[in-house]
Amino acid sequence: MFRKIFSKTQASNTTINSVARNIAVKKGNLDYKKGIIAVILTSVHIGAGASVGREGPIAKLGGAISSLFARIIPLSSNNIPLYATCGVSSAIAATFNAPIAGIIFGIEIILGKISIDILTPVTISVITGTLISRFHLGNYPTIAVPHLAFSFRLLYLSLFASIIFALYVLLFKKIASSVGKLEKRFNINSYLLVAIIGLVVGTLIAFVPQIKGVGYSEIETIFTHSQTASFAFILSVTKLIATALILGSNIFGGVFAPSIFIGGFSGFFMGSLAGNTNPEAMAIIGAAAITSGIANAPLRSALIVIELSQSYQLILPILVGSVLTNYIASFFYSNSSSYRAILIKGFDISDAKLLKILKNCRAGEFIKHVPLFQEEHTILQLKNTIEQSDAKYFPVIEQKKLIGIVSLRDIRMSWKIGDDRIKKIMTKKPKTLKTNSDGLDIMSYISKMDVNLVPVINQKKEFEGMLNVDKFLKRISMEYIYKTKSDPNLSQKKTTDRSAT
Repeated sequence: MFRKIFSKTQASNTTINSVARNIAVKKGNLDYKKGIIAVILTSVHIGAGASVGREGPIAKLGGAISSLFARIIPLSSNNIPLYATCGVSSAIAATFNAPIAGIIFGIEIILGKISIDILTPVTISVITGTLISRFHLGNYPTIAVPHLAFSFRLLYLSLFASIIFALYVLLFKKIASSVGKLEKRFNINSYLLVAIIGLVVGTLIAFVPQIKGVGYSEIETIFTHSQTASFAFILSVTKLIATALILGSNIFGGVFAPSIFIGGFSGFFMGSLAGNTNPEAMAIIGAAAITSGIANAPLRSALIVIELSQSYQLILPILVGSVLTNYIASFFYSNSSSYRAILIKGFDISDAKLLKILKNCRAGEFIKHVPLFQEEHTILQLKNTIEQSDAKYFPVIEQKKLIGIVSLRDIRMSWKIGDDRIKKIMTKKPKTLKTNSDGLDIMSYISKMDVNLVPVINQKKEFEGMLNVDKFLKRISMEYIYKTKSDPNLSQKKTTDRSAT
């Protein structure tokens, strides 16, 4: 039984992002056994010197225990994702002594929405977890950082440093994804791959012992003036390679603490080279920036680093570095910006089976024909047609070209229904899909715009019709179910394709 749970837990990984993915896809129904095993094995790995963090497994355990209690009591199944989010947010806040970041994590990463009904229980759980943590562990920052003064030079430097930070992020993701492909490419047994990775990482630790474990104590050496710029660069690169190798091979552990380590030392290195700049302050900015890029969560990453170090005075350059690093890195991972929004809808495009289904479908297969209008038509004419149609969005056409979209909201916002022309209320130059756009393009579109009809054009840019989002989602779901039943093993595979990273 332990072996079965171990193998499944290993496949799911234990980073904070993987926990958020499980809550979104499984509607909060997390396995508490896997959470406990993840914490135990991560503790063993950290104790043995593995270059990983402890935060992901703790978050996984917090969410799993909340999910378990929600089923035992029992509570409404509709609220289980919220209860699991409360557990994860509380665990994050308690681990980092960062209550604000814990709240933002639940809202930004997992639920993707905010209301008083969501904010209240998340806040209460975060406060409770933080108070318990402070009672037993004390109320002090995770990383002891002296007061670092803000300067506009830091703000300007963070703009340029974001490019270097983004390169670190891209290198990390490239190494991690390449390790994931080795098992399939060379037909290597997973246990043999872990052994090889362990040997490589062990060799790196033998030469640079400072990279082992969580690394918070090593980060503090930046602020005691006991580090040189050249050695800081060596530490940042070595830690990056070691962590990417470990997480790429699905060894238990979190990525947050290593990201702070990599960003801290790389920021210190760049700050030392810049001149007339406080390199310690750049270390804090780098920690937030690289964590943001790796986790694809700029606001959450920035707030956690600020609360970890209690460097609130650096909030402006930290936010600039975090947002820009994430933005630049997302250019090379084209779907990373919309991945989380798609995930919140319950679709995990890192699943190889689902990704294959999405790549094989085309927007032209889901066309729905709705009444067409011209910009000179009156709002009254539009109103009379709408009453006979079940659509909420209507295209405005001129010589077969789409020039606008008019919706029910546009009509409600208009002051009167009468002889006014449609062109006065329509949305001009709406975003469109092409008939050959695949499922990933469709998912990216609907993750950014919450609509049930999407305008579709052909290669000549002529209007073809409206894509029926409900029909598309139903087709994807049914094909996924069919393929899972025909080959259950596929559901355990995760893709290393660049578009789904």
